[in-house]
Parts: sequence; C-alpha cells; structure tokens
Amino acid sequence: MLESSIELLKSLDLKGVVTDYIVEKILDKGVQKTKHLFNTHLSNVEKLSGPPPDEYETFLKTYDLSVSEDIVMQHVVANLNAASIWSKEINFNLSKRSRDLEKIFVDIDLFLSPLRHRYSADEELETIKSSRIKKYLNKNILIYGGPGAGKTTLIKNICNSLLFEPSEGKFSCPILIRFRELDYTSYEDPERRNLFAILIDAFGIVIKYPESKITKVFNQNIQLMKLAVIEFLEQGRILAIFDGFDEIPDMELKSLIERDFEALALGLKNSKFILTSRNGDFNLSLTNTHTFEICPLNDAQIFEVDTQLAKQ
Repeated sequence: MLESSIELLKSLDLKGVVTDYIVEKILDKGVQKTKHLFNTHLSNVEKLSGPPPDEYETFLKTYDLSVSEDIVMQHVVANLNAASIWSKEINFNLSKRSRDLEKIFVDIDLFLSPLRHRYSADEELETIKSSRIKKYLNKNILIYGGPGAGKTTLIKNICNSLLFEPSEGKFSCPILIRFRELDYTSYEDPERRNLFAILIDAFGIVIKYPESKITKVFNQNIQLMKLAVIEFLEQGRILAIFDGFDEIPDMELKSLIERDFEALALGLKNSKFILTSRNGDFNLSLTNTHTFEICPLNDAQIFEVDTQLAKQ
C-alpha cells in the first residue's frame, strides 16, 4: 500500500514536490518521531494510572494512539492531488465556466502591515508584489483581505507555485486546509473543538481516548494532539496552508481555533503556515508571523485582468 501511494505521488508530476524528500522528512522522521511520542505517552499513562486493573484493561481496549506510514502517505498524496487540481483554476460568480489561473492571475500588491494598524488615514504603508511573498516564509504568514479581494485566488497561485515550480528544498510539501470545505460535525465533541484535531485528521493520525476518561482521569488528549501535530509538522518540514478562516461557521469554534494558531505559531520553527482571513475576523497578533493585507487593484491591474479574461 505504501509503495502504491509513493508511485501515485510520482505520477502527479509535481515539480515542487520531491518524493524522496517527503519519504525522508514525513515518513522517516515525522511518523517515527510521532510514534515515539505516543509510546512515551502510553508508558507514562501506564505508570500513573489510578483505575483498578480491570477498569484499566477496559480503558486500554478503547484507547488508540496510532500513526502509520501507509495511512499518512495516503492522506498526504490525496491532499496534494486535490490541491494540484484546485489551484489550477479560478471561478467567477457570473461565469459559467472556470478559467486557467496562470492565464488570469495578476501580480497584485500587498500591504506589509494591515490598514487598521495605521496611525492615520493619510499614512502610506509599504507594499510588495505578491510574487515575492514566498521570500517571507522565514516566518508564518497571515494574509488579510476584504470580501472579493482575492485571498483565495492568491492562495491558489501560491499553491500552484509550490507544487509545480522546482522546489527550493525548504519544505517537503504544502498541505492545504480549506475551512469552508470541512465537515464541522466531526468537531462537535469538546475534546475535538480545536485546530489540532483538524490537522491530525488531515494526516490520518489517530488520538482517541475513552469518552468516560477524557475529563475524569486522563485529561491529556488535547495537549497530546498539540504535541503530536507540532512534532509531526516540524519533523516533516511541512508548509500548512489554511484558506478562509472567516468561513468557519461556528463562532465559538472559530474563537478556539484562533487561539490555537498562536500556539502553532509559537511551536513551529522548521515548518511554517500561511493563513488567510477577512479583515476583522482574525484579531490576534501572532508571534513569529508576517502580516499582510491585499491592496485594491489599481487601474493597470484591472485592465490586465479584463484583457486576459477577454482572451479566454
């Protein structure tokens, strides 16, 4: 099964993804380090457990910490395949057909600081071209923009570049999380109402505690999720891309996930994340994170978009 996933990855012909590098970082290091974390945790649980032996035996039967090369590789390849398809095209509300992103995309401008951080409306903020944004991945990246500003289009272009242009070797691969596409019924239980549950699901990692023990005896599963995710991302050298924070429908869950991004920003050193959100939805100032805001298109950019659309 692992071999077939590796062959499928090679067949995707993603120039930005080096299969051997994924195997080295995600499987040989990410999976193995996470396994070690789980084994250490289980050993500590056994030493510190308070229930009687018969109750503890029942606990172990429903206690599941697992991460396997086969399942992780299946999830990674499926994510990369979906991202490669999604990032190639752009849809317009008034158009009945999708357009080729590479032919439509215009190199837009980004403010190096959100507009709300200005001291006055007259203050001019420095800008960069969006084509330079990957140079800022020495830290995490947060991108703001109003409705229709082009946040998702920009993320598609970044994904496309990461997947189809030769890799610089900084990251093993990007992993895409689209908040609007998640099944939020999977995150209704209190112990799964967090960003880390979303990420372990994305990688096929299993952290399951018996329901009766989650709060009464072994109130450690959320912390273990956090440790496992950060360890896996770090060892795997993964760039996590989160599109559309503002599209999380549950306001309480949105607040919890916003808090978790700060924990993620503090925990990552080798790996990084990119997050997009509407202005005013994500309010934390994240540690170790560059913050940008999409500029309105100027006349020349609007003309270029219109010209490219007319050609298709």
